[in-house]
Amino acid sequence: DDAAAEGGKIGISMPTQSLERWNRDGSYLEEQFKAAGYDVELTYSDNETDRQVNDIQNLISDGVNLLVVAAIDGEALNTVMDEAADAGIPVILLDRKIDGDKYTQFIGADNVDMGRIAGEYIADTLLPDGGKVCEIKGLEGTSGGIDRDNGFREGIKKNDKIEIVAVNNADWLREKAITVAEEML
Repeated sequence: DDAAAEGGKIGISMPTQSLERWNRDGSYLEEQFKAAGYDVELTYSDNETDRQVNDIQNLISDGVNLLVVAAIDGEALNTVMDEAADAGIPVILLDRKIDGDKYTQFIGADNVDMGRIAGEYIADTLLPDGGKVCEIKGLEGTSGGIDRDNGFREGIKKNDKIEIVAVNNADWLREKAITVAEEML
């Protein structure tokens, strides 16, 4: 790879260190890129959208050859993704999409389908005779959370005797989900 031969630099922008998943993903990507001969700059934004925008702007200013971004807020990153595109920097979106089209590749799951499967399981298996459901969502504004919610609502529609009576976010945090669940019940 020409970029590696020229001492290419990869910028990685992760949303937070408060979830072990993002720590593992960030460390793994850093390890793999370094093993392939790239310099790596890894940032975490503590789920603060403004900080992630600033981190990505700094990575662009630092002259990275590639950006890998797990977006906190798909809409808020549109401008900085435009800046990356204007600088000729390819962008790989990891797990979470942005609202715009200024990225090179998306790597992630079909979150709508995951939500639909969960909704259908509740509609068909857990509550075939109907009932009331409390929905605990991920982090407000993330594409994964929005898509899973949309899929969940689509799947649960299979059973018109099910009513969603409460909805709240838990920011993908197990401890917060337990608290939210207790409050909703």
